Amino acid sequence: MEPVASASAWSKIGATLKDWPLWLLAGAATSATVFVLVPEFRGSVKPATLPLIYFGSIALWVLTAFRSIGPALDAIQGHRRWREARIRFVLSPIPDQCAWGVTKQDDGTLVTQLTLRFMARNRTEEPLYLVKADVVRPKIKGEILTTLLALQAPNSPMHGTAHVSGHYVPAGATLPGSLTLLVRGAPKQMSGALDATLDFTDGDSHRERVRSSFRFIGVPLAH
Repeated sequence: MEPVASASAWSKIGATLKDWPLWLLAGAATSATVFVLVPEFRGSVKPATLPLIYFGSIALWVLTAFRSIGPALDAIQGHRRWREARIRFVLSPIPDQCAWGVTKQDDGTLVTQLTLRFMARNRTEEPLYLVKADVVRPKIKGEILTTLLALQAPNSPMHGTAHVSGHYVPAGATLPGSLTLLVRGAPKQMSGALDATLDFTDGDSHRERVRSSFRFIGVPLAH
């Protein structure tokens, strides 16, 4: 084959493959690979043709890989948008306003207190009522004695809970809030800055987790 004719043929092949859908490219690449790897198929062609088949198999896989980039990026972005849409509220801890400590009770038991101040952002078109909070990490073996989860009122500086004062975050708004948790028991770490994860639940049972560093207050105690 003359060089000009050969270049023209490859140009036509490239133009044809460019319009193939991804599934057809992947199928052709897989078929070419199977043809190369299976001895019965490989032996049915002339030895001089095998390099062309090897080259074609590699070229098809390269085209398939490049063609997959766009759909893969679209899938990743779609997943991110789906995850973002599922987040109904965001709680952002206020730096240096999160503290924890352990106190010893008269009966000899230990009680851990965590205090968190945060900004609550409502990402929905409905009022946000925060009704519950739990400690996820560190593990504290014991019951929750007190949960005081308060939000600032939308139209005043007063703070109150959802179930007593009816306080909520209006749709699309952001308001300050605070949490005080008393848990019977203590974590393994008894002093120093504590990295903790808390789980918050709204009035529709949707949950979001908050991670924050808590500074230690009080006197270190032993287990």
